[in-house]
Amino acid sequence: MESNKKIVKLYLNPVQEEALRVNPRELAGLWGRGLGKSPVQAKRSYDAITSMPGASIAAIGPSYVNIMERTLPPMEQFWQQFFGWREWDGETGDYIKFRKPPDHWPQPSTPPSSYKHAISTRWGTIMYLGSLDRPGILNSLSLQYYGLDEGRFADYERVTKDLTPAVRGDLLKFGNCPLYRGRTITSDLPYIEDNAEWMYELQSKMNPKDVMMILQFQDKIDKRRMQWLEAKTKQRRLSLEKKIAELEYMANRVRKKTTYFSMASNLVNRHVLGLDYFRENADPRVNPKHVFRTSYLSIRPRSVESMFYGKMGARHWYIGEFNYSALDSLYETYGSRANLFRTCTSDMDIDTSAGLVAGMDFGNMVSLSIGQKNPFGRKEFRTVNFMYALVPDDMDNVADKFCRYYEAHPTKKLRLHYDRTGNTKLENSKQTKAEHFASRLRAKGWNVSLMSVGMGIIPHPLKHLLFSRMFAEEELERFPILRMNKQNCKELYASLNLAPAIPKGDDIFKDKRSEKLAIHRLPMESTNPSDSWDYMIWGEYHHHIDKRGVQQAWKPTTSKKK
Repeated sequence: MESNKKIVKLYLNPVQEEALRVNPRELAGLWGRGLGKSPVQAKRSYDAITSMPGASIAAIGPSYVNIMERTLPPMEQFWQQFFGWREWDGETGDYIKFRKPPDHWPQPSTPPSSYKHAISTRWGTIMYLGSLDRPGILNSLSLQYYGLDEGRFADYERVTKDLTPAVRGDLLKFGNCPLYRGRTITSDLPYIEDNAEWMYELQSKMNPKDVMMILQFQDKIDKRRMQWLEAKTKQRRLSLEKKIAELEYMANRVRKKTTYFSMASNLVNRHVLGLDYFRENADPRVNPKHVFRTSYLSIRPRSVESMFYGKMGARHWYIGEFNYSALDSLYETYGSRANLFRTCTSDMDIDTSAGLVAGMDFGNMVSLSIGQKNPFGRKEFRTVNFMYALVPDDMDNVADKFCRYYEAHPTKKLRLHYDRTGNTKLENSKQTKAEHFASRLRAKGWNVSLMSVGMGIIPHPLKHLLFSRMFAEEELERFPILRMNKQNCKELYASLNLAPAIPKGDDIFKDKRSEKLAIHRLPMESTNPSDSWDYMIWGEYHHHIDKRGVQQAWKPTTSKKK
């Protein structure tokens, strides 16, 4: 009954509000960073759980790590903050994670064989946590709804092969719910290099007339609900409840056949962020035009001609392979905080018999790109991780992160490349920055070779030439293929994709204006992370290009080793 419903006050920006008022069977949102994708996923999961008691639904991500560390925590926070849900504490609660639920709770229509990757609720609805890199979790499941977060990282073939066939079953029991066989797909705006054309194609499935019809019904429903709140008599409330039920029935009939597609920028939050925020970031001295258009206005990019890493493509990135037996143990112990305790033992893309290579960039943001040369005997350079620290933290913070994460790596050899400021001495010290960083690693048993002693300025045109030839993969007898871990290198991924180029005659330079942004914005919006990657790749492969150009940048010296 309408009289039993709890009134919850929830702030939504216009994009979130329209999406949730339409509330269609299929919702796809390509929304700018910080616009609010998590509340929409959480609200839709709440609707599916409470409107289809006993159903099986799923929260899906490109990787299980992504689901556990980036999707589930804000979803739980939303459930608890706005709907008063509590995790089962042994006596009371609304949901329980990864364990068999209390016997007095309703059972799902299809009980699971294991609760290891499931969240059970007091409605009998069960939500599986799954990912496209662990299809075994989804095998043989019959789902009535799923939410897919970070859709731009999702492989379309995996979506169609593993997810689409799983959304089926129980038509007689759940067929009247508009979310039956529904899905919610959210993502940041895909970069050019993302293999995410399928997400844009969802727009062609949307019928604007159906969307308008739903919104018109919803306007009438909202009006009746306001009247219900003001009603003085029980008879008046009952009359309004009957009318609301009729309108919801008609709206839901349209919702069941509707796809809603939305692409929006964080301009919708201008009243929160302030117009000065956009004016400052539109300044070409702060952000190149294409970066502002893509990252702030969510205008779909069209070409890579103006990018410094223009030859880089989707094939160069992979979703990391994880040792989930190790990760599952961490999740059971620490839950969503497991990321704080992850180590290299969870990474399956590391060759334990080989040492590591790293590139380091000093400054307000200390960046460290980490890779391996020819892992597992393959002719490949693999970037496996990225770490950083922002002032007031410094290189010691990055050194400690590195030592903790790779403590279990048996081959403790590191070839360290870095920018020329690493050869300057620290204040009141006989050590250079690079020597100080290396000394902290050596204290933990690492054999560190400093590869950039005596380095001069590396000409941007030569870097651009080297990287373009390597990304093109047309000289495999000379260069290895380049592969990079999307999951472990989120900041590096953003930096390489957003690094613009400045043509000067026949030469190409990297546009580094973004490095003047506010300190907290550097990891995801600046070229700082990409610089550390440059030093690593340049240091390992510069000898394959024109020697005269190399000599301009490099003074031949003997590397410092332990």
